[in-house]
Amino acid sequence: MNPRGDLRRWWRWLRATSDCGGTAPARYRDASWNDEVTPDQLQIEDAIAPHLRHDDVVLHVGIGSSRIARRFGSTVAQIDGITVVERELLAAPEMANYRPMRVDKYRALPAGPYTWILDNNPSSFACCRRHFGELLDAYAARLAPGGRLVTELRGLAYAEPYAFGLSPARFQRMGRVRGLRVEWLADTVLAWRRPGQAA
Repeated sequence: MNPRGDLRRWWRWLRATSDCGGTAPARYRDASWNDEVTPDQLQIEDAIAPHLRHDDVVLHVGIGSSRIARRFGSTVAQIDGITVVERELLAAPEMANYRPMRVDKYRALPAGPYTWILDNNPSSFACCRRHFGELLDAYAARLAPGGRLVTELRGLAYAEPYAFGLSPARFQRMGRVRGLRVEWLADTVLAWRRPGQAA
């Protein structure tokens, strides 16, 4: 743990806009991740691989190169992927069980339910604390019984200058107040899990 890093994240959380009133939508960089894969996503991939089942339904937030779909498309029943970057959408492969969509996670999400929601940087582009809280509520509501929301510590801590990163402790508390269990899938991969058994 890095106490100085946690203190910086706490300060940025306090300074973040509490409610943008809908006037400051999330600002994403136009950069495309078509040709790269972030280290945090690789950690998530390796952590979930042993747990995936043939009937799982996955939501991948920020599809990048669609590597999740390419790697796990033959393993699971369905993968929904969302992005705000047109180039990523255009480069997405055509697969029978892959549904890439242009969607801003802070404005709308597919209905689900999902056994896995993968978001390696949940708060990095948040417009305000209220809309971020609503995003987390939407994630929790879309988890199937036994379903998990998965993130990774590097992406969890990262934030654009106007937004805020999260410490593992804060992310865990946010899950518990929503009635979700907290578990570590690997040294740096953290998940919320909805109680119950997957169907």
